[in-house]
Amino acid sequence: MSKAILVVDDDPIFMEIVASVLSSQRGATVLRARNGKEALRHIDDAAVPISLIVCDLNMPEHDGVEVILELAKRRILTPIVLITGAVPAVVKSAEILARVHGLNVLNLLIKPVHARQLAQTFDKALAA
Repeated sequence: MSKAILVVDDDPIFMEIVASVLSSQRGATVLRARNGKEALRHIDDAAVPISLIVCDLNMPEHDGVEVILELAKRRILTPIVLITGAVPAVVKSAEILARVHGLNVLNLLIKPVHARQLAQTFDKALAA
């Protein structure tokens, strides 16, 4: 059975690159969300459990930090890969916030991210 993975990013080109790596090489069903509000709707309405959440931090209409807080409030322990182009201090703060709230942050990637780096991260995440 294919795994469902939620990719949350407001950059449509980057989202398609991530989705391509996930679906073509890993056989995953990829759900796409352009912002945190769409992501939370996918999580609430998922027909099958989501195996992995790949989330950008900087987005309109609920950014990645707001997604982190909502996941924690809902006690959703789905593994998360945070991907962002934010400055290192913001990135580290978001990672600490997620971990303090008990979320399962598997990796933190800084844009620009290479396809090989994505593939290695996703292989590790989906093997768990």
